[in-house]
Formats: sequence, structure tokens, C-alpha cells
Amino acid sequence: MLSSTLKFISCGAVSLMLFYSRGYCGARGLFRGETFVLTLFALLGMMVMIAAGSFVTLYLGLELLGLSLYAMVAMYRTSNAATEAAMKYFVLGALASGILLYGMSMIYGATGSLDIVVVAKALATGQGAEVQKPLAIVVIGGLITSTILTLFVLPAISQLLLRGKHKHHETGEYSDVDKLGSELPA
Repeated sequence: MLSSTLKFISCGAVSLMLFYSRGYCGARGLFRGETFVLTLFALLGMMVMIAAGSFVTLYLGLELLGLSLYAMVAMYRTSNAATEAAMKYFVLGALASGILLYGMSMIYGATGSLDIVVVAKALATGQGAEVQKPLAIVVIGGLITSTILTLFVLPAISQLLLRGKHKHHETGEYSDVDKLGSELPA
């Protein structure tokens, strides 16, 4: 039931995104077939993750979603900022993917399975070796900590360290202004 509800919400959110982004995409020449195909592949990745019963399936859905989003970020080819963002997003995604796979291998080593239900039962009952439950808790804690570090702490530190070093952002080199000089709708 929860899976169906989340799938319905995902479809609704993607539909709203496509509806409300029409003006933005049209003004930048991005209202093309590739946008819709990549959006549908991203939606497929969301659906795979929602229906996943295994960490492997969850990873495949995440990669399908991520690769679609990398391509969508890079679609605005005339923007230097979009190209730079796509490269940075790809590198960060590759690093995060490697860390996630390492964490999944640790979970497999601790519990003996990649099935989400089996891993949850192993953690709840403490089945197997005495080391498995503490090791799994440490691995999951490490995954949560690395996620928090990646999403919140590192961007804040980079903003503090790079403040004032990128003057091209202040001069408007990467601004959303078309060739005629008028501002594009956001």
C-alpha cells in the first residue's frame, strides 16, 4: 500500500514538474524530446527504488535516476555553469556511488544477505555471529554520518573557504540573461 502511494506521489510530482517547467525549458530551448525521455527514465529510477526489495535493486534504481539527472543538468549546452555543474555532479555521484557500494558490501559481510527484509531481521534478532549486529550498526551509522557529511557539512565548509574567490559569479558571467539582454523567466 505504501509502495503504491509513493509511486502515485512520484508520478504526480514529475507531472507537476513537467507542467511548471514548460516556460523555463521553452525560453532556453530545452523543450525537446530528450527532456521528456530523461525525465521518464528518472521517474523509472524512482519507481525501481520504491519497489526495491534488495539493496542491489535499490542501487540500480538510484543509478538510473542519477544518470538521467546528470544528463539533464548538462542539457543546457550554451551555459558554462550548466556544463561545470554537470561535471561536478557526475564526479560527486561517482564518489557517492562507490561509498554506497562499499557500505552495501559491509552490510553483506555483517548480515550475509542484501535482501532488505533479511538485513532488518538480522539486526532485530541479532542472528549470526556476535560481531554481526554491532558491525552492521557501525556500518549503517557510518553511512548515515557520511550522508550528513556530504549533504550538509562539506558544502558549508566549501562555501566558507571559497567565499570571495570566484568573482565571475558576482560579475554575472554565469547569469541567466539571453542574447538580447532581457532576463529569462525563472
